[in-house]
Amino acid sequence: MDERDWTDRPLGEDDVLTLGSLEVRRQKIGPACLVTGDLTAAQTAFDQGAPVGLCGQMTPQAASVRIARDLALFPGGAVKPGWHDSFAVSDADGVYICLSLSGRGAKAALAQGTSVDLDAPSPSAAIQFAGVKALLTRRGDAYLLWVEAPMETYVTSFLRGIDDEAFD
Repeated sequence: MDERDWTDRPLGEDDVLTLGSLEVRRQKIGPACLVTGDLTAAQTAFDQGAPVGLCGQMTPQAASVRIARDLALFPGGAVKPGWHDSFAVSDADGVYICLSLSGRGAKAALAQGTSVDLDAPSPSAAIQFAGVKALLTRRGDAYLLWVEAPMETYVTSFLRGIDDEAFD
């Protein structure tokens, strides 16, 4: 049955999709958790810097992503789920996938999916990309686009559908 032969499949961890001068790679995340409440206290518990906002540089010291004033994603979080004095931790393993967009076409590809000014800082990394909720940070020269796992194929299909000239 042809309708069951999907042309777009989810990327596996470390799989690469090359579209002209754009390279899309699915990053390994490992365990993750969502933290709600006092993010400063959570930083201390996780022994890392403040969560990064829109296009903020993720480093080993700043490896969490701010979603809202009192909500952040902590990839690699090893704190037990539950209430911890002034913040709550929820297991978020597998909730988000991270797509690394790199190459000359990365910024142009992002501009096709969002109207956010990529050069204007914001405390929150939350954006709309191709009509879905996403988070946008950076690591080095690459943009990290965090999307909810069920939306991965939709987002990669959107990227595949962008006119190749946009990436050159």
